Amino acid sequence: MTETRVLTTGEALIDIVHSPGGKVAEYVGGSPANVAMGLARLGHPSDLATHVGSDDRGLRIAEHLAERGVSLTPGSDSAERTPTAKATVDEDGVATYVFDLQWTVPPTDASAYGHLHTGSIACTWSPVAPRCSS
Repeated sequence: MTETRVLTTGEALIDIVHSPGGKVAEYVGGSPANVAMGLARLGHPSDLATHVGSDDRGLRIAEHLAERGVSLTPGSDSAERTPTAKATVDEDGVATYVFDLQWTVPPTDASAYGHLHTGSIACTWSPVAPRCSS
């Protein structure tokens, strides 16, 4: 196992899934959050720089990540509200998504990490997008 810390930056959010039968369920999600949890599961010390609120959903995300060995970087809980992705699943199992996502990169000393992973929506929206292409 490596002792090199890995920093993942990107969204952590709550997926609100609307099933065809009218059932609605909420899950912790976000591709970068999933990557950070996978790295921790493989034994890599893992931190996530994200942007969630200190509301109930944000606290749920922080707890979910902590239980899986992922630490949030300081400032990751400074959003006005926690981002969501509303997924509506049709009768054929096809999902359509509507994102409610605010994004600000919390200041993080990347030099403290041996590896950096970024991805998903975070690399397509400002202020992160210009940094992903450089």
